[in-house]
Amino acid sequence: CVCVCVCVCVCVCVQRPLSSLDPQVTNAMYTAFQMAVEKGPLCEEPLIGVALAVLDIQMAKESQGEKILSGQLIQVVRDAFKEAIHIHESRLVEPMYLVHLHCNDAMLRRLYAVIGKRRGRIITEDVIEGTQTFVVKCYLPVERSFGFASSLRARTSGMASPQLVFSHWEIIPEDPYFVPTTAEEKEEFGQNAKLKPNLARSLMDGVRKRKGLPVEELVVQHAEKQRTLARKK
Repeated sequence: CVCVCVCVCVCVCVQRPLSSLDPQVTNAMYTAFQMAVEKGPLCEEPLIGVALAVLDIQMAKESQGEKILSGQLIQVVRDAFKEAIHIHESRLVEPMYLVHLHCNDAMLRRLYAVIGKRRGRIITEDVIEGTQTFVVKCYLPVERSFGFASSLRARTSGMASPQLVFSHWEIIPEDPYFVPTTAEEKEEFGQNAKLKPNLARSLMDGVRKRKGLPVEELVVQHAEKQRTLARKK
């Protein structure tokens, strides 16, 4: 039995010389780290910007002198890494497009309506000198970009067409497992945080459903209001 104590910081860092550890242990730690960050706890997607500091490694007295298989050691260290990552406050990151748009002033309001409906964020708005054509730049989540061009052309009568280029990854600041605890939070978000939709939780549940992973969702929400429809004779 091997006990591993791990804490999450913001590569695996071992707070003792590597030469003092068994090579089997160090190899197992690196392999377990790669396996732990390959599938994160939220959506089983690769993790970025995570470091694990191994504080201590202890072996049970009854297991001393016994040969430990590499597979068993990797499994124990991997589970410890995953548990340390899970108890830490994890955040989702989503890819963002940089969108370039050209539109005249008559269709500018409709263009803004399409962008706002898809969680877009306007960066700049410039007008070409001597014309009534506006050049608009905005950030658009990749998850909401499907059908964006057709929707934009339909709303602007074909007078605006987007050019999408990948820009960056953006952190979603909301906690997908947020539950109000203080009186102020309960008053603002409700007892079970259902009055205000949680963007991170909805995105996480959507990814988990597409992958066939379990989600914390009630299949029957109001059982007392359901009834059996009468069969037509």
